[in-house]
Amino acid sequence: PTSMSVTALPNELLAVIIDRLDINQLNLAARVCALWRTIAWGSATFWRDIRLTAFSPTALDFFQTRISCSSLPGLNVAIITTGRLLKLELPSAAAIAQHLHRMHNLELRFDPQVSKALLRSLCHPAPCLQSVLLAEPVSWPERAVSIELPISLFNGFAPRLRKLSLKGTYLPNGINPALSACVDVSMQLGYSLNLRVVDLDMAQFPRVERLFLEGAISIANSHQWRRPEFLTKLYLKSTGSRYEFLFRDVNLVRKLTDVALVDPSEDIVEKLFESLQPDDTLQFSFL
Repeated sequence: PTSMSVTALPNELLAVIIDRLDINQLNLAARVCALWRTIAWGSATFWRDIRLTAFSPTALDFFQTRISCSSLPGLNVAIITTGRLLKLELPSAAAIAQHLHRMHNLELRFDPQVSKALLRSLCHPAPCLQSVLLAEPVSWPERAVSIELPISLFNGFAPRLRKLSLKGTYLPNGINPALSACVDVSMQLGYSLNLRVVDLDMAQFPRVERLFLEGAISIANSHQWRRPEFLTKLYLKSTGSRYEFLFRDVNLVRKLTDVALVDPSEDIVEKLFESLQPDDTLQFSFL
């Protein structure tokens, strides 16, 4: 077969190939040569998927330039800090606040104890936001720390938000209308004996289909429990006995299609099997 160097490809064809790369591959392609950098920086992916992973003046300036100059409506933005925050936190938070209304997906991995500006930047309407991940930096060891998010998260307006993932942060008491459309909810907290158990008000998620809870979390107002109408997938880690009341709800159990439980109490297991009928198709695992 005849071989051909990639440099012999027409620029138009090379642009089509490069435009199919994800943002990490795109950044690598931009380092190959001046031509590839020009094509990569003209790619829609380059202006849509914007990441800040190095807190230096140069990296921050590059991040701000891309997010400000991008004309695309659906931005995918990630800020991943690697330790102590910095004078550069304020301008990065300002960029989030200014452009939150244009974002489809947002990922913040930061130290919520010191990143107050980043938390405040989330108190603005997010009409296009579809998923959000708030977590500690991936390079940090797991700690028994939890920080309460602002009650004014997204200023109560995120009508397209479907996926909410929290790690090391939790929601305050009260109903936030911004969360009412979420179908996938995940919350993970530490296991410290000194860490108070956080109550999660399920009334905030009337349309939830998948629920993942790990750590020192309980369901608020369990004595007035109202079954989420659409919940079919339930994953509970460190269950103990605080979720037993869920499995007393026969109608809830019969609607579930997937259940994963870590260290469930005997009462939970008993209630689960008591609620099942021969024609139920529940898939479950005990870890």
